[in-house]
Amino acid sequence: MFKSTNIISSFRYLVLALGALLLGACAGFGDSPHYVVSPPGECCESFDEMAFKALPAKKKVRLSIDGEDPGFSFEGGYSRYEALLLPDLPKNYILQLESEVVRSAEDSRGTVFFPVLTFLDANKKKIRTFDSLPYTLQTPIYSRNHIRASVRISGELTKAKYVIVHTQDDKLNHALAISDGESLVRAGGFNTMVYAPLSDARYRINFAKIGWVRVRALVATG
Repeated sequence: MFKSTNIISSFRYLVLALGALLLGACAGFGDSPHYVVSPPGECCESFDEMAFKALPAKKKVRLSIDGEDPGFSFEGGYSRYEALLLPDLPKNYILQLESEVVRSAEDSRGTVFFPVLTFLDANKKKIRTFDSLPYTLQTPIYSRNHIRASVRISGELTKAKYVIVHTQDDKLNHALAISDGESLVRAGGFNTMVYAPLSDARYRINFAKIGWVRVRALVATG
C-alpha cells in the first residue's frame, strides 16, 4: 500500500513538472523568431546551404516535387524545390521543362505544378529568375498531358552553374486556361495556354504546390 502511494505521488509530481516545463517553454519562447517551428522539410536560409543534384547531359530526368522535398522562402513565397547542378555542355544549349498534369477523382481536369526557374552562378549568386515562361499544353497519346517550355542557355545565362526548380504563391491564384475547351484534349496536339484568374469560366488546369517535372538539357541545333 505504501509503495503504491509513493508511485502515484511520484507520477503526480512528474505530470506537474512536465506541465510547468511546457508552460515555461510557451511563455519564454513563443514570441521569439528563433524558436518558431519550421515548416516540414525546411532547408536553409541561403542558396549556399542547398544540396544540388547533378543533371546529366541530354537525359530526361523526372523530378517529384512534394512534401518530402526541402522548402525555401523564395522572393515569390515559400516553395518546395529541386536544386540541380547544370551539365557541362557547349554554351547556347536548351533546358527543356515538362510539368505533368495530374488528375484525380476529385479533379478530373487535373492540376499542374507551374515551374519557376532560378539560375545561379558558380558562387551560388542569383543571375535571373524566370517566373512566366510561355508554357504550352502537350497532349500526347501514349503519355500524360503536360505543359512544356524551354530556356536557351545563352547571354547572361552562360555563367549559370546551377538551377532551382520551384514555384510562386501568386501562381496558386490563377490557372492555365485553354480557349478551345476540352475538345483540344480529346483531339490531341497542343495549344498555347493563357494565364487566367481562377474565375475564368473556360476549361482550365489549376496550379498546385506539388507535382512531377521532367527536365532535360539539349544541345541547341539552330
